[in-house]
Amino acid sequence: RFWAFSVTAHASCLLDEKAPFYKLDRDSMPRSAMTPEESLFLSVPSGESARSSLKYITSKPHVAGTAGDFEMAKYVQGRFRDAGIEDAVIDPQTVLLTYPLSRSLDLVDEDGKLLKSAPLSEEIVGSDATSDT
Repeated sequence: RFWAFSVTAHASCLLDEKAPFYKLDRDSMPRSAMTPEESLFLSVPSGESARSSLKYITSKPHVAGTAGDFEMAKYVQGRFRDAGIEDAVIDPQTVLLTYPLSRSLDLVDEDGKLLKSAPLSEEIVGSDATSDT
C-alpha cells in the first residue's frame, strides 16, 4: 500500500523571539542537500496537479468493487509511476459491500399511517455527467 502526503508548513515558536524559523517547502533547501527521496517527495505535488487529479477522480462514479473503482485505481497508480514510483501496485481487497433490496423515505404518523413518501432521486442534469449516479 502506498500513501502520499504533501506537507507545506511554516513553523516558529511564538513564545521565544530568538527561536529559529523553519520553512518546509520546495525552496527551503538546495536540492543537492536533499536525499533522493526528499527531492522526489517535494517534486511531485503541486496545486495544479492535485486540482487536475481531483477533477478527474470526481468526474466519474467509482463505488468500491466496480469497473469505475478499478479505473480510478489505475489512474492513481499511473500518477505514482509518472512521479517515479515504479513499484506502485494495485492491491485488491475483499470487502463486504451490501446494497439494499429497496429504499424509501416515508413520513408516518404515530399510528404508522403514511402521510408522505419522498422521492429518492433528482432529475438528471444534462450538463452534469454524474447526476445520474
